[in-house]
Amino acid sequence: MTRLISFFLISIFLTSTQLHAQKRDTNTLIVRSSYTVDSLKISDLYLQGIREMSENGNNTNAASIFNEILNINPNHAPSLYYLAYLSRNADYAYEMIEKAIAADPKNEDYKYLRAVALRRSGNVQATIEAYKEILKSGNKRLDLHLMLTEVYDQSQMPYAAINALDSAYTLFGPQPEIVAYQQNLYQRLNMGDKAVKAGLQLLEVDPENIQSLVSLAESYNILGKDSIVQMYYAKAKSIDSTALELQISVNEYLRNNGSVQQYLISLGELFANKNLSLDKKIDYFNSVIRR
Repeated sequence: MTRLISFFLISIFLTSTQLHAQKRDTNTLIVRSSYTVDSLKISDLYLQGIREMSENGNNTNAASIFNEILNINPNHAPSLYYLAYLSRNADYAYEMIEKAIAADPKNEDYKYLRAVALRRSGNVQATIEAYKEILKSGNKRLDLHLMLTEVYDQSQMPYAAINALDSAYTLFGPQPEIVAYQQNLYQRLNMGDKAVKAGLQLLEVDPENIQSLVSLAESYNILGKDSIVQMYYAKAKSIDSTALELQISVNEYLRNNGSVQQYLISLGELFANKNLSLDKKIDYFNSVIRR
């Protein structure tokens, strides 16, 4: 009798457990099924949004699709990213990209777009901090260093810009983009010796580059070394005497040196240059008159 009762209780327990397991599996299946349907729908919509941008060039439709995805999953980071990317409203772009970063904190592309959004909004200090944050993570992109330099430069912080370029130089070596920017900053700060040093580095890379020859001549002009200035101008002229950047630079050099006759000849050559548009000729002529 005892055995019979035990067997009966065990049967009830096993049946109850099996029914509970079946109910649990059914609930899990429903959740998984719902999750799979949503995931597939999001994937399909996301591909549609990408196609609208890349193939059809319809950013309005693309934004609408990405917003539809957010109705399903408000934390879908790629959709948040593209809404920020497509928006012309700097504040909205910043709001969307902050949400994207919150959803995917390790994505460097999102952090880069945040810096761009901040720069568009005119928040200089926040932009600087955003670029610094990316660079601290060990990012090896030269363009990020140059962008940080531009922010400093455009915000009237030339020495901070030089420091940023020095850091880039240490990481990437004498890349032409770095050295040319260094030279430009040195020239504007009348740091002739450093400008010449940078110019000579550029010329080693491409000895017949007109812009490098002109910039080096201008750098020596800061030091007042007229014979060397004229030597580099002459070398540039022997390569292409009609180069617009060369004619403008020579013209300014002669005007500042008081070489009136040579200046007038140079001015005539400049206005005869077909590469200088009529509008720019008028603008340049007006600037000459105002001096």
